[in-house]
Amino acid sequence: MKKILLGIIMILVLIGCDVENTVSPIESLPTAIITYPANWSTITEEELTITFEVFAVNLDSVEVYLNGQKFETFYQAPFELDMELSDFTEGMFTSYCKVYDHKGNSATSDLINFYWETEQQPESEISINILRPIFWEVFEDSQIETLLNIESTFGVENIDIYIDGALNHTIESEPFSATIEVDHPGEHNFLAIVTDSLGNQRSSELINFSILLPDTEAPIGYITNPANWSNQNGNMQIRISAIDNESVSRIEVLIDGEFYAEIASQPFNLNIDTNIFENGNHTLLAIIYDSSNNFSYSQLTNFEVNN
Repeated sequence: MKKILLGIIMILVLIGCDVENTVSPIESLPTAIITYPANWSTITEEELTITFEVFAVNLDSVEVYLNGQKFETFYQAPFELDMELSDFTEGMFTSYCKVYDHKGNSATSDLINFYWETEQQPESEISINILRPIFWEVFEDSQIETLLNIESTFGVENIDIYIDGALNHTIESEPFSATIEVDHPGEHNFLAIVTDSLGNQRSSELINFSILLPDTEAPIGYITNPANWSNQNGNMQIRISAIDNESVSRIEVLIDGEFYAEIASQPFNLNIDTNIFENGNHTLLAIIYDSSNNFSYSQLTNFEVNN
């Protein structure tokens, strides 16, 4: 009898252990997905239906948010939000949803972004034809005439003219021409940037041109030998130093105010025999010419001949 009772007690203990170690099934949390529209899409229809897929045991509700504000609440399928663009302002929208079950569990879908407009604007087309300056045109004045032919889908707001990468002038109305100032001679480049009424921009091709302004800068020269008031006899060497912004073409040597010789190339040196002069004081002067026939005078140098 005792053995039977002991067996019954053992069975009850084992049964009790199995009940205590039974694992409850894991509760399934709700989820939600926005299936239309796609993220970063552009909607051009007047009407839009945002659709959702919701997965929840014992669904309580689904809240739909538009641009951060709660817009609609659903309690059963189908989860579709019908919208008309006439009720909104065209532009960028954001949307997401929150799903709740009866046990208080909740989940939030991913945020989607989409752009809604009734129709897409046609692409901006801007064509630029530079009529002047032409490639490698040479101007002999610092003021140059520019002329452009512009065609634009949305009109022309302004045209910025750049010389050597720096803004030089802005044209704001037809005719698309202007007189612009280029201060220094040499090679330059011309670029036009056209802006239409919607803010779209287009750059022209780069046009190279040159400015050849008349050379009005005179050369500079100095007599470096003989020294002023020096004594000379026999052979005397005259040395002249001269520079110019372009080039020195020739130097005329005057002795006692009279033309004596011309030096046509560097070095600007000249040897003379002082025996052809009377003993006594004499003057030496040089006239320096450049390639544009600008000229200047050297200092007046005195020398004394003692042969």
